[in-house]
Amino acid sequence: MPFNEPPAELAPGAARDRRLEKVGGVLFAVGYIVIAWALYYLWDRYQLLEARASDYAALAAIAFGVPTLLLFARARRERRTVSDLVASGASSKAFFGGVIIMTFVGGAALEVANGLLDWHSPRTYATTVAYAHCRKAASLTLEGAPTLPTADNAMQLDLYPLEHLSCYNAHVGDTVLLFIKPGAFGRPWVYGDRLIPAPDVAQQALARHRALVQTLEHRGTPHTRTRAQHGPPN
Repeated sequence: MPFNEPPAELAPGAARDRRLEKVGGVLFAVGYIVIAWALYYLWDRYQLLEARASDYAALAAIAFGVPTLLLFARARRERRTVSDLVASGASSKAFFGGVIIMTFVGGAALEVANGLLDWHSPRTYATTVAYAHCRKAASLTLEGAPTLPTADNAMQLDLYPLEHLSCYNAHVGDTVLLFIKPGAFGRPWVYGDRLIPAPDVAQQALARHRALVQTLEHRGTPHTRTRAQHGPPN
């Protein structure tokens, strides 16, 4: 092939297919990010007070049950056995991919249903910040003994990045009021929270010192008047 020969141009159909492929890739990435953040928000918005073994059992039943039902339906539709479908690489990848997806979607669905169908009034519990975890998945360790209705009177409060309560404005010793609802499925969940900062001891001491100095300057002490009259010592 001569070096001065111009490269062959793509057919109009091939160029259009490439553009559609790029647009589809961008839309898939954007949709994946939006769905991931939406699930993350729902997990945080309807967070359970504590997770129990029954919660993990229900989540496992949904995560494996839905892909299994879809696998049986496909086997019946294609008139094949389930073992044949599992033996094929594409079907096994789709099955385990469905398990991962349903783990997140099913967990969010259970928590949302437990919260949205709950018509009870919330109860208020006073807790204290024991530790602030400021990582990618920020959270607060709260202690509410002996009032917080958990096994050890403590809980891990997950924090959504855009919430008013964060690990940076909550410090050890601060009070966090938790508004707890019993849940439609009998699983207590966090309806809301409010931060009450603890008084800063250092700031209080500084304020008292400044008030004392202003009072002495306003009244004037014998020592202050003597220094003013006789001037500074030699």
